[in-house]
Amino acid sequence: FYMGIVEDGKEEGTHKRILSPTSELHETVRLQESATYQFWVTASTRVGEGDSTRVVTISPSTKVPARIISFSRQIITPWKQNLTLVCKRVGTPPPTSTWKLHGKVLQSNGRYQISKEGTLHIRDIQHADSGNYTCYVENTHGKDDIVYTIHVRVPPDPPALSVVSAEADSLHLKWVDKVQRDIPILGYVINYKRDHGDWEEIHIESKAESHILTNLWCGTRYQLYITAYNKIGTGLPCDIVNTFTKGTAPVMPKA
Repeated sequence: FYMGIVEDGKEEGTHKRILSPTSELHETVRLQESATYQFWVTASTRVGEGDSTRVVTISPSTKVPARIISFSRQIITPWKQNLTLVCKRVGTPPPTSTWKLHGKVLQSNGRYQISKEGTLHIRDIQHADSGNYTCYVENTHGKDDIVYTIHVRVPPDPPALSVVSAEADSLHLKWVDKVQRDIPILGYVINYKRDHGDWEEIHIESKAESHILTNLWCGTRYQLYITAYNKIGTGLPCDIVNTFTKGTAPVMPKA
């Protein structure tokens, strides 16, 4: 971080400060109103120092337009996480800030909380929270805004499960993914049980669109449901499907 000082048309020297690689802002204090200041930043690695940013020239004033010293950015996050959107504002007089989503003003309510500093906290984020979050700041001398584009990644929606055909000892199942997400499905799990039996499950590869359950009891009612999963997690199950294998129900042999 470099700071050059110009006073009465003369360069008074350049100051250099090494900042943490995670730093995104730096505050300089005790500036003189009679001086002009120039600021620029470079990044360094073990190989050497890179090119600088453009030089920003300012003169301290008691009338400072509202500005945001956070940056617009795109964020991709898994669902059910807590998310913090920073909107650090500066200006004299101190600016006010407003958050908007889909053109509507956000208030502190439920999962949305806005701090006194203007930071927006979203708790337990859901897919419906995806969108463009805009922070507006304003004072009597100017205004500014930034946009956070949020993409929330979620598990797959429940596939639509149906029974294509039934035999005495098998069921031919088929399913369709109702919503195509941008995260690939890694596989499916079919759960099934006969009357008075225990739930069993079978894992199916992601490319499959059908499966035949075998070694079933004849003439017996079965309950079935399917879930899909991706790298985020397992989605909700579909509605339970009730069906029967062909034939009559097994009976106890006579003594």
